[in-house]
Amino acid sequence: MNLQFFEIISIVGIAQGFFLSGLLIFKKKNKTANYLLSTLVALVSLILSYNLFVRTGLLAEEYSLLVFVNTVVFLFPALHILYALFLLAPAQRFTIRHLFHFIPFVSINLLCIPIYLKNETALSVFNTISNLNINNLASSIYSMVVMIFVLQLLKSHTQKIKMSFSSIERINLNWLKIITSVIIVFDVLFILLLYIPQFFNFDPTIPNLILIFLMVLLIFITAIFGFRQPEIFQTFLPPSEPVKYKTSGLSETKALEIENKLVEFLNKEKPYLNENLNIDELSGHLNVTPAYLSQVLNERLGVNFYTLINTCRIEEAKRLIGSSEYSNIKLEAIAYEVGFKSKSTFNAAFKKITDMTPSQFRAGIQY
Repeated sequence: MNLQFFEIISIVGIAQGFFLSGLLIFKKKNKTANYLLSTLVALVSLILSYNLFVRTGLLAEEYSLLVFVNTVVFLFPALHILYALFLLAPAQRFTIRHLFHFIPFVSINLLCIPIYLKNETALSVFNTISNLNINNLASSIYSMVVMIFVLQLLKSHTQKIKMSFSSIERINLNWLKIITSVIIVFDVLFILLLYIPQFFNFDPTIPNLILIFLMVLLIFITAIFGFRQPEIFQTFLPPSEPVKYKTSGLSETKALEIENKLVEFLNKEKPYLNENLNIDELSGHLNVTPAYLSQVLNERLGVNFYTLINTCRIEEAKRLIGSSEYSNIKLEAIAYEVGFKSKSTFNAAFKKITDMTPSQFRAGIQY
């Protein structure tokens, strides 16, 4: 059998999909999240397998199975959002409310029961729906709505971890934000490709070929990053909205006392040089609760924990860069010395705070 590029890509995607799905099952941390991601990757691999077998003639196309395969795509957004939810809160348990995400998939299959029973009228309706690409349109729109909601969850997560952590590179889930955004773009692209062939003269199978290529690509990227994702720490996460502090019992006098202790401790002890510093640790040094410290940062200093600590790090970096003793020291080494975990994060923070890069800052210094 002469396999075309399409079949080769499918085989590669299927093989890597099942392999990565198996790896995710045996990952010890974030078990529920990884089980969900493993299921998602395995389902995509099964869909690819079905399309490959039908295309190569190894499997006869049967209506009932074809209909069910078309409904499985409604599981992808449900599993995606559940994966995000359990990644953000790994300590939670799977409950009945989580099953609500599967309502679209169940509803579609209930509507398809007459087709599964091979009712002639239902089969005729299914053919009409298939010709109009209504199922693909509905699944793509549903996927976009869910992905937008996931992006909102991830945005809220970023805001919260910045209130508790000084280094967020490995827990900010930027990779999931990117993949979720890419899925939205793919959904829009796929909708366009569904209907463009009706207005322009080109092969109507092109959308399917593009979709399969994108599915293979997403399988690999999602599974790899999902496997590498560390557990999101369950430390103190204050409310995202400062308005919720109105119920706090922190007095003005106590808040001022905490602020003074914080400033003194930061200047004398320089705890921000610890790359893993978090609000629990800092509040312990100050002998105050994380909630009170977070409230002081937000209401009195107007910053979150992440911004405060990284501003201190940048000020220390500026001091070191301006010192003749560090004139020959690489900027990357200085970044690590002041508490940053990567050069890219250091450069981004330096640029945001000073409106110039570390190199530009050094270039303007007269040693």
